[in-house]
Amino acid sequence: MPATAPRLVLHFDVNETILLCDPAGGDTQEMCLNKIIAKNAYVQREDAGGRRWRDGSCAAPGNPAGAPKPPLHFGFEWPEGCAPFYEAYRKEGVKFTEEGASGRCYRDVYEALEAAVRLTPGKEYPPALTNRATGSHHYLLPAFFHTVAALTERGADFAVVIRTFGTDCPEVVEAINEFAAGRHPDHPQPYPHMHVTPENTWTGRYGDGGAFTLSGAGGVIADEAVAVAKLEAASVSVCQDHYQHWADNGYRPGAGKPMWITESHVEDVLHIFFDDNIKNLADDSIVAVRRRAGPDAPFEAVCGVGTLELQGKHLHRVPTPAAVLDKDWFLQRIDDSLRALAPNATA
Repeated sequence: MPATAPRLVLHFDVNETILLCDPAGGDTQEMCLNKIIAKNAYVQREDAGGRRWRDGSCAAPGNPAGAPKPPLHFGFEWPEGCAPFYEAYRKEGVKFTEEGASGRCYRDVYEALEAAVRLTPGKEYPPALTNRATGSHHYLLPAFFHTVAALTERGADFAVVIRTFGTDCPEVVEAINEFAAGRHPDHPQPYPHMHVTPENTWTGRYGDGGAFTLSGAGGVIADEAVAVAKLEAASVSVCQDHYQHWADNGYRPGAGKPMWITESHVEDVLHIFFDDNIKNLADDSIVAVRRRAGPDAPFEAVCGVGTLELQGKHLHRVPTPAAVLDKDWFLQRIDDSLRALAPNATA
């Protein structure tokens, strides 16, 4: 690898980014598949003449499976005059492609996604790598493990940080540790650097001054700079983020899951955040970008407009159907970030 390649710090959201079920939240795989399609199917904002897809075709409930429809839209920018179906009709998202629903015409997409996350017949998968509710599907997306395996094979210098507002950390850790031990039948060689230890499993919380702290078996780290250095140094970490703080602050980006940029060191350490809930909205998104000029300066929150400008560089909204159907999707976005921020480097 080129000497100029930065250390990649790859933050992966869990629910509906690399995980298609949420037992604690009551979402089955079927519900999650419907939701990720609804988040990428766009409708016209003005529906005085009835619901319409972004191309003007009918989006009324009861559309048959074969009704005309535009392709899903995976771009970050919303088509002019349109919004994701899930934003407009959130309560209908979990049944989006079911009989009688507006998105029934996308049932073929649902079926393709469901097939893509099935376990390979004839292979023995440990329970931790299996969606235990169905018994026949992957627990974490194949693209996640493929990304880790490919980066390892390339000799990339990288760290993985799992980020979640949920309570699924123990199950995610168990799945990753099975992979690390070489017990994933699709990746049978060991990846010992990916073993998650208790000392690298954290609870993240915002303090009174807005700084982010970590606590767990590895102790309490109240100095944000030290906390960031800890996440950057470990090969893999897991962090349960501070949902209540985000909710109490109106779901503004500056109060969400933090990600850090040290301007003077971007070509040395490059943070990249993958999350399906990153939105093209300055006042409603999930990643709180915190920036400092150099190692001796304090981190400060980036405004919502400034956060939008980092899409495709430090941030990647995940159109989850794309990552389900293309195992190289995360790798391609990592390469996009490197081209944008460290053009002399490859991973």
